[in-house]
Amino acid sequence: VPEPGTLGLLLLGALGAMNRRRRQA
Repeated sequence: VPEPGTLGLLLLGALGAMNRRRRQA
């Protein structure tokens, strides 16, 4: 089972990527 910290980091990364993409578009 992945650690909660890792899950949070993954979620943060996905959110950041989405934000970056939205700003570029």
